[in-house]
Amino acid sequence: MVPKSGTVRLSVNRAAPDQRLSLFLVLHFVFCFLLPQLFFVIPARLFLEYVVCRWFSPVVAIGRPLVAHFVVRLGQVYACGTVPAVTRIVMGSNTSYTLTHTGPAFVKAGRGWATKVKANATEGWWIAPPKTDRAKDDVVLYFVHGGGFLFDSGANCHEFFLSVIQELKKKHGLNASVFSLHYRLAPEFAYPTQLNETLAGYHYLVNTLGIPEDKIVLGGDSAGGNIVEGFLLHLARPAKEIQVPSELGETPKRPGGVLLVSPYHNLCSKSQSLETNSTFDVLDSTVATRAAFSYIGALDQLPASHRFRQPSLNPLYLFISPQKDLPHPAERLPGVYGWSHIHGIKKFKSPYVNPAVCADKDWWKEAMPGGGRTLVSWGGKEILADDCQSLFNMLERSGVEPKKLVKSLGIHDWLFHDWSIPFSWRTNAKGPEADFYYGRNAVVDLLKDVASSSTSGACVTSAKSSAVKQGTPEIRARATAPKTPSVPGESSYATVASHDEHISSRAPIVAEGEQARIKHVDEQKAEAARAKKAYEEAPTTRGGTFAQVAAHEDHIAPDAPVVAEGEGAVIEREKAAQALQHAHEHRQPKPQPPSDAAASGSAAAAAPKKESKKKKASPKQQESSLPTLGSAKPKKTSSVNGTNGAPAPASGPANDAGGSYAAIAKHDNHVAPDAPVVAEGEGAVLKPRLEDGSLAVEKA
Repeated sequence: MVPKSGTVRLSVNRAAPDQRLSLFLVLHFVFCFLLPQLFFVIPARLFLEYVVCRWFSPVVAIGRPLVAHFVVRLGQVYACGTVPAVTRIVMGSNTSYTLTHTGPAFVKAGRGWATKVKANATEGWWIAPPKTDRAKDDVVLYFVHGGGFLFDSGANCHEFFLSVIQELKKKHGLNASVFSLHYRLAPEFAYPTQLNETLAGYHYLVNTLGIPEDKIVLGGDSAGGNIVEGFLLHLARPAKEIQVPSELGETPKRPGGVLLVSPYHNLCSKSQSLETNSTFDVLDSTVATRAAFSYIGALDQLPASHRFRQPSLNPLYLFISPQKDLPHPAERLPGVYGWSHIHGIKKFKSPYVNPAVCADKDWWKEAMPGGGRTLVSWGGKEILADDCQSLFNMLERSGVEPKKLVKSLGIHDWLFHDWSIPFSWRTNAKGPEADFYYGRNAVVDLLKDVASSSTSGACVTSAKSSAVKQGTPEIRARATAPKTPSVPGESSYATVASHDEHISSRAPIVAEGEQARIKHVDEQKAEAARAKKAYEEAPTTRGGTFAQVAAHEDHIAPDAPVVAEGEGAVIEREKAAQALQHAHEHRQPKPQPPSDAAASGSAAAAAPKKESKKKKASPKQQESSLPTLGSAKPKKTSSVNGTNGAPAPASGPANDAGGSYAAIAKHDNHVAPDAPVVAEGEGAVLKPRLEDGSLAVEKA
């Protein structure tokens, strides 16, 4: 039985004291940061970009409106230039959600669409139609928000997901919901706290609510995308430090789909986009340093030259970043002098912390759902563009078959910022990218595909069900059962067995671990298609080889001699000599009863025998009375005994024409019904001998 939330205690890694506001921080933020940025710094930059240098401004060139760029600039300095306690004033767990859920979109939809819940020692938000049952949803999106591990930006996507749910119902008639996880933030809590909470939330959906894994789409943006990547790698190959209490049940399997929005794939890379796209993006490169070291719990151990210099009264930090970029990519720092001594810095080499270091293609294929059910989205003008492209390329090389959703002039998290930042979606983009609903429609299609590919029907109707208590949701049948497979490629027994009219209600549940040995239906279909193709391309009796002719029972006699395996091409000389001697004996006339007409016994018997040898066969006698493949011609060869080089049969008519076992074996009065077929490949050996006339039968 799944325990109550209050009885579960998750393992957390406490790395720093709580970030708290003080009077000094508030005054510094208002008078030394916010007011100067609002009324001096940002307006001066916009004047230079949109008026003085508008013909050379890259921001004007991409067509971004002035109002949108003002909000982007303000968001950049606010997220990257303040301490977490100040950043969380707006991007916090309470204020931002309250502002979003009282906005026009949720007011228009009505009350009850956003509900906060606590489960498994963690909490999150449900976005779903009021008074509906989550166990009856066709698809559920389990989302992990971003914010650089430092603040909660989850409210930024709630309005977007509200529109996705409504569109799925309106356009496809599917019931959907979103569970947005609220995990503990850095620097107070470091890895693996966030992955433990993600795992606990996954247990809540699968083992507590009874939602099948193949109906769940696991998503994340920015730092949440990093958590999702590490979590999926853990599901494929578990890490010992990522765990939840055993009372939560067995660890669920991989979800049915994945949505990665501008994922923080590489912690502190040195990509080109990280340096050049700060002009356009809502983030800059320096925030990566604080985010990465906060996540591993080593923010206070940075060298003095790279520490974050805020709060500060130095007006220079109004124009430049208060923190320097890292000198090397994060995964190289454990071997760099001046950095290698930092406690926990080797975590940058862990795929669960920094997924970019994972170069194992098989691992990625095990972790990510295939068949187009993994979607990676990013903007062409964001600082993480190159790293997102690298992730997509790795998934392609691994055989995952991912889909990408790229907006060439989009910023970081454009999928959500187009909905939250006024007019930010208006750029010089062409084609589908110019549509405001471009991103939403792609996410709707992903959820629809996952719902349609799910092999589970309606979930259990109550959390009190025995299936839920055991952590094994009941699998229901599809509407239409396929026919039983008969020929290769038609269907598969696994497909048939998934329907309830073929499964007893008392059938045992598949034991834990057996799913790994059971092939997916798509894989079985592919193997069946290959088997069918091989069957169709296999050699048949069509053609002119002796092996093909001999395979027909209407040409083979029950008492015909069997051609030994391997003798179809070359008959051993010893056996040939024995067969010739045997044939010579059978050609001699049967002894006649003695009569008065015989002059002498030996002379009278020898004369006709000698004459028969010298007598030339007539054309009628040359033609064999046995059927052949063409117009059979005698083989004019000689041996030491003066007879044909090919062996003659032990019995049967028309042996005077000579021939080979292959020529004889094609007649139904010489081959036994249980005789083996000439071995595969012997036709290729017989064919050259057939063409040069060394056999007694012509090519068909």
